[in-house]
Amino acid sequence: MDAAMDAALWVVPLLLLPLLLWSSSSFVFYFKKCFYVGWMMVLALAAIPMCIAKSGGRDVENMRIIRVLVRHVKYFLGLRFDVSGWEHLQTEGPYVIISNHQSSLDVLGLMEVLPDRCTMIAKKELIYAGTVGLICWLGGIVFINRKKTSDAKSVMADAAQTMLDERIRLWVFPEGTRNQRGDLLPFKKGAFHLAVQAQVPIIPIVFSSYNSFYLRKEKQFNSGTIRVKILPKIETKGMTLDDVASLCDESFNVMRSAFLNIPDSRTQSNGPLSLRPHPVPQTSGGPITWSEKTTTWRRSLVMTPLLVELTPGLVWSGPVLVWSGPVLVWSGLVWSGPGLVWSGPGLVWSGPGPDRPHSAVGPDPHAACTP
Repeated sequence: MDAAMDAALWVVPLLLLPLLLWSSSSFVFYFKKCFYVGWMMVLALAAIPMCIAKSGGRDVENMRIIRVLVRHVKYFLGLRFDVSGWEHLQTEGPYVIISNHQSSLDVLGLMEVLPDRCTMIAKKELIYAGTVGLICWLGGIVFINRKKTSDAKSVMADAAQTMLDERIRLWVFPEGTRNQRGDLLPFKKGAFHLAVQAQVPIIPIVFSSYNSFYLRKEKQFNSGTIRVKILPKIETKGMTLDDVASLCDESFNVMRSAFLNIPDSRTQSNGPLSLRPHPVPQTSGGPITWSEKTTTWRRSLVMTPLLVELTPGLVWSGPVLVWSGPVLVWSGLVWSGPGLVWSGPGLVWSGPGPDRPHSAVGPDPHAACTP
């Protein structure tokens, strides 16, 4: 009896999880956020001994380890990055990268394009974020006190000298705070003082708006594609402190224009608020299903005339609920009424019809049902 109760304690949450992910967008939001924070702390814990073993302590080269460990996190959250302008990062020597700042998800985009020997300037409070704070310190991140302007200026002056001495690159968020209002906030001048003092170029990077898939106030966190645009560098050689204001304005105008002209991110629905019906076309040979991997329609099993996508891997197609997402590939176990039907890893049967297959074929982890 005790063993059965223990098993039930595990089984019931596992059965409820898909239902909650399907029925509540707020649950999806908090689930993804908690997973993101928790998993990043776990990754930081794993990275700490690796960084110490590699560099013996605080070193910008540790960002290589952090970059490798973090890059896969986007897949768990259903995010993809579409990057353009890679050639503008092929710049030798130190430089300053500036980008817009929308949420903590910016870290994933940062790691997607982070060049070698590049670290960040971040708020001082981050150092107290447990294992994440420690790994940030080991990665050479420069911490500033945003509440004390004199301290921030002193840190920026030291950072400029460090850039030249150690030939590193620094990533700065010139807005100074997170902003998801659909436009850029006015830039603070710290990054531009830094670039002018070090006489190094500025490379602007723009992330498309997250508003089409991530809305914090509305508790919505869908899947989507973030477009990243790396812009041509802006030279600062020969500039003085008198040019900082005009440099700041020029950078702001260039980035704002790019931000407003980037097409909306492609979004995939995730929860009951964003159901998107996809009509299933018919052919003379019978019903067909859609392969997400090949984006072609293929003859397959008897399905309903309406295919509704709920998440990248959770598809409702009438009486059948199939999970085949990027994290868990499960295309052989389906619900089809009174019981569970298992028909092998490459064959899923979802009801009677003339096109019932007689043999299994290779599984397609991206398809709702494997033909």
